[in-house]
Amino acid sequence: MSFDHWNTRADAVTMVDGIALRVPGGIPGETADVEVIAQSRGGPVAWARLIDITSPSPDRREPPCALEGTCGGCGLQHVDGGRFARVVESALREAPELAAVLAPPERWIHSAPWGWRHKAVLLPARRKGALQLGGYARGSHDVVDLPSCGVLAPGLRHARAGLLARLGVHRKLPLSPPGDAVKPGALRSLILRGARDGRVLATAVVSAPNLLVQRALTDAVAAGEIAGAFEQVHDAPGDAVQGPGPARHLAGEEALTETIADVALPLLPLAFFQVNPGVLEHMVVALRDAIGAADRIVDAYCGVGALGLAVAAGIGTGTVTGCDVVPSAIAAATDAAGALGIVAEYHQGRPEDLDPPAEDDVVLLDPPRKGCSAAALRVLGTARRLVYVSCGTSSFIRDARRLMEAGYRPVEILPAEMLPYTPHVEWIARFERA
Repeated sequence: MSFDHWNTRADAVTMVDGIALRVPGGIPGETADVEVIAQSRGGPVAWARLIDITSPSPDRREPPCALEGTCGGCGLQHVDGGRFARVVESALREAPELAAVLAPPERWIHSAPWGWRHKAVLLPARRKGALQLGGYARGSHDVVDLPSCGVLAPGLRHARAGLLARLGVHRKLPLSPPGDAVKPGALRSLILRGARDGRVLATAVVSAPNLLVQRALTDAVAAGEIAGAFEQVHDAPGDAVQGPGPARHLAGEEALTETIADVALPLLPLAFFQVNPGVLEHMVVALRDAIGAADRIVDAYCGVGALGLAVAAGIGTGTVTGCDVVPSAIAAATDAAGALGIVAEYHQGRPEDLDPPAEDDVVLLDPPRKGCSAAALRVLGTARRLVYVSCGTSSFIRDARRLMEAGYRPVEILPAEMLPYTPHVEWIARFERA
């Protein structure tokens, strides 16, 4: 059989008698012999494993990481040249109206292959009595240890090693990774956020305050292994790696600074900030070119203000109006705007709670993976120009079609390789009222 495209889990997919057959490790265009290993009871989907690749892709290679196929973090390390072009093609295969306005490939934004990830969510587990800090195995809740993950920035690998040594000596420390039963005082996850200068903030997510965990993190600050330490209490069951509440500062720095396109931006332990600052920098430059000039930017889903402020500082925008549901992000964005001398007004809340923009405003949308609500698009759809930054292809296609139904037309779509070796695409899309 021949593989058609990749899905969002990096499986190669082909249709067989009306069933979508998903094959990990395949590459679109290859032909292979496979063995079906499972079929869904809830829909026309089945899974198979490769037996023999009868016509291999010229882009196939041996994965450089020994954990490829086991760790759930990447998925496409077996593909070399042409990988991102195939990812983009797979993503837009059912949206020809958007593929028609793709920017030329020479303008697409690419990433460095290694050391690009500046945030890590590490999950705890024990194997033969030894603590491990890793990520989920592909398709399960089993934790795979990550002693030498090549996509992690060096500062994060150093911080992980130091914290593993400090926490590992406490052999009775209770562990409750997401999905497990919640134990009292258990370590649930460890979230590392790093800047490109090598400094790292570490947040221990626990079911209840734990003095052993607190001491390990504060000692790591004192030893210079991390720049700041935090603790967040999250006692609800489920798969969430962190809770909705604030992180309590324990020691060291309360925030870091990341400079993007010559603009200093705040980096908080849990507030959203792109994990690949190198690609973010290129995206900011592209957004400045896309917007060109604007008296006011309406920065919906603003987070700590990273995109809106970096763009505004580069094009000389008069004012920025933004909103986000996270109070600490709003406070950080307000402080950052003041430091940059930008007139900004930030609101805690949802985009649909904002006043409708003026026609000459530029709306900048950077929603979470689920995309925008229909109500938000209705409220914000009064501006003539709208720039949509998306981290979720399916929700982006849905929202793009909603915008087109509301009278916008897509002018250009620029893909960015935010997460190399994965089927993820970050999109920058310009819309104008027809």
